Amino acid sequence: IIDQLTLETDIVLATGGGAILKEENRNYLTTRGHVILLSVDLKEQLRRVSRDSKRPLLNDVDPALRLQQLWEARAPLYKSVADVEISTDSRRMLHVVNRILKHLHAEELI
Repeated sequence: IIDQLTLETDIVLATGGGAILKEENRNYLTTRGHVILLSVDLKEQLRRVSRDSKRPLLNDVDPALRLQQLWEARAPLYKSVADVEISTDSRRMLHVVNRILKHLHAEELI
């Protein structure tokens, strides 16, 4: 599905965490658009997912440990495809959006 979606124009595609694990998905993302990694620290991740029971990978005894393990395994892949990384920790949505727009505008000038 990422193959099909990355052929579209003028869309925002939010992939699931596991999508990055497939090399073909990473290739589609890097060759067909701008990839923005929205990062968040572990404490904030835990806060955000604490009331979400629809996360099967976090049904472990220790969600903090599991999130840390997932990040350690996936971070190099996320970072390898990202054109820019933007922290969302304790940031207002407007701040994050402005950073994204600034990055996209800078890319247009290149």
